[in-house]
Amino acid sequence: MKSFVIFALFALAVVQAIEINKLLHEECGKQENVKPEEMAKIAQEGIMENASQTQKCFHKCVMEKIGYFKDGMLVEDKIVGDFSKNPAKEMMNTWFVACKEGKSADPCDTAYNYLLCMIKQSKV
Repeated sequence: MKSFVIFALFALAVVQAIEINKLLHEECGKQENVKPEEMAKIAQEGIMENASQTQKCFHKCVMEKIGYFKDGMLVEDKIVGDFSKNPAKEMMNTWFVACKEGKSADPCDTAYNYLLCMIKQSKV
């Protein structure tokens, strides 16, 4: 019975996370005027090397909504704090250190460059 309750709570948390993610995508899609075909491409391909400025700003919006990006900068305390809850926290912190310095004049580029760097680091 105890394992069923734990499984049920885990399943509920996953469903809630999916719903929150869906709401973030809808909200940021509207805010950044992302066309439906671009949203489909983002959903299918995620972070892409050749992203449009609209796609970059969409990802910046999502990062802002989850507290990872504010005033054109990464929110290091929030990101590192969230990493500390992950079993791969040591590796993720190494990636963060390698990626956090990619500041650009355009906040959308800064947020996007960080995401792209994190993905590249995860493949090393």
